[in-house]
Amino acid sequence: MILLCCVTILIHVSLCSKKQEIIFEISQALYKTVNYIVENEDKLDLQSYFGIVRAKALLDEINLQWLDRNNVFLILKINKKTECLLKMKSFLQTKRNWVLRILQYNLWRKKIHYKYLKNACTIVTKNETIQLLSRLYNEAETSCITPEMFEFCVNSMHERIHSPFTINHHGMENSCEYFMLNKYYGIGYETTHRLLYIQTMERWSYKDRRTSHQNLIKPICLNIYNQASATNGKGPFFDLFLEQIFLCGVEGYMEFLNLNWLKFILNNQQLEGCFSLFEKNYMVNFTTNTRCSEHATGLATATLSLLVHFHASFVKN
Repeated sequence: MILLCCVTILIHVSLCSKKQEIIFEISQALYKTVNYIVENEDKLDLQSYFGIVRAKALLDEINLQWLDRNNVFLILKINKKTECLLKMKSFLQTKRNWVLRILQYNLWRKKIHYKYLKNACTIVTKNETIQLLSRLYNEAETSCITPEMFEFCVNSMHERIHSPFTINHHGMENSCEYFMLNKYYGIGYETTHRLLYIQTMERWSYKDRRTSHQNLIKPICLNIYNQASATNGKGPFFDLFLEQIFLCGVEGYMEFLNLNWLKFILNNQQLEGCFSLFEKNYMVNFTTNTRCSEHATGLATATLSLLVHFHASFVKN
């Protein structure tokens, strides 16, 4: 009995130690990324700023109680740097009201309940994978939800919430509901933009007339998981891969936070600490501009913060 207890304790200590090592490895990569943004603050734009906003919201929610000293020290340093970055708001002076509201990091703070998609996941056949890849490669030609439409619909939602009596929004509302909340889940960025739109609805406590946003999130993330599994972030899909992992991972779906995908993300960090739109070494003639993307680097900042949050949530004394 004593021997069994000792073995159990040793296994527990070993698992906790491994988890601490994983957290430290992710935190080191995150620290390097945040440092890159600090050193290139003149390049700070809306995309990278939004990544820092989401990162800060997650870092503030990490329970440091059971983390070792090195992890606590590093996470606090990262959090302090993100706090300083969020004070650099000069480029926001010309932004519209909905942009300013979506960039408030407290808006995105929430308790994440980690779980699996469970039995919703199905095995995607080779032919289905080929079809998904074909659709992803042709997304630019077939996409219904463009970045411009996403911005239009978020702005429309913002005006309905904050200025409900100034304009007749009925036509805009119907158009956005049709594109964003129907059961066509889309492909690539149009799928992730739909999910971000629904998450914004949730954060702004905006209620749709027809359906609960929670009823849409799980099937959308299942669709996204199948897409992410088809590409695994390879080639030109790395930036999309980060967006998929973050937006469904922050909903608590642990399939997106697996160790293989974590390792792939870490292996694609550039020497400068930034990230590219593409898989590392996908393009032979990388220049500084293609090697370091503000959009991908902002996404990576948020995604790495989520991964630290996730692993820290399962460390117990």
